[in-house]
Amino acid sequence: MVNKLSVMNISNKESSEYMELVTLLAFFENIARKDIILMKKIRKSGLFKLKTDRYIFTLPNLHIFLQDNYEELADIDYKLLRKLIYRNPINMIIKTFDAEVVLENNLSKVNDSQYALVWRNKTLQE
Repeated sequence: MVNKLSVMNISNKESSEYMELVTLLAFFENIARKDIILMKKIRKSGLFKLKTDRYIFTLPNLHIFLQDNYEELADIDYKLLRKLIYRNPINMIIKTFDAEVVLENNLSKVNDSQYALVWRNKTLQE
């Protein structure tokens, strides 16, 4: 049974960050699962490269897309988004779908570098 006092002591900031994390992890899981609706939104946005075996993105463009498409992430700070991406087990979650996030093109600066969610042994149907 959850201790009510400990739940009550969770700050609004912590609660908000938790919801942002859950939404972010669900986003990557849906890409890994090749969710048709999400893939259409990604293509339509023009912010990313979507190839048959990978989804290529930069962190600034990912930030824009998430703010525009997820109510829970509408106000997320860019630095918090980076922190959530780097400190959480995205690859552990999406490997269930035979996918992983990799550094696609290292341009020395995090904001300029390209990342990719790669589908292993599976391709996205065009």
